[in-house]
Amino acid sequence: MFVEGTSPLRIQSNIAVKISKLSGKFGLRTDIPIPENLQEPAPGVPVAVTLFSISIKKTRKVKGVSRGIIEVDRCDGGKWYGEGSFDYADGTKYSASRTLTCSKG
Repeated sequence: MFVEGTSPLRIQSNIAVKISKLSGKFGLRTDIPIPENLQEPAPGVPVAVTLFSISIKKTRKVKGVSRGIIEVDRCDGGKWYGEGSFDYADGTKYSASRTLTCSKG
């Protein structure tokens, strides 16, 4: 994953991300540990994630069709479920979830 920041300091760095398969309501889990050198890129200058956005353009062939490397393959009863959980260095936690309509195609 590529991390970019502009304030209070300019940050551009890659982070190793682990993606694993799940069963049940959610199909994939992504763990994104933010290294300490990005949490405080200069002594006394802590930074925080204020916007989290993902764009994945890599594709793969599935039965001759080009698909996104991470593509929603679950449409349970016309609904797709997404959830994010965030644990911060100061011990606080935040979670968000979203349900979207979908159709198998």
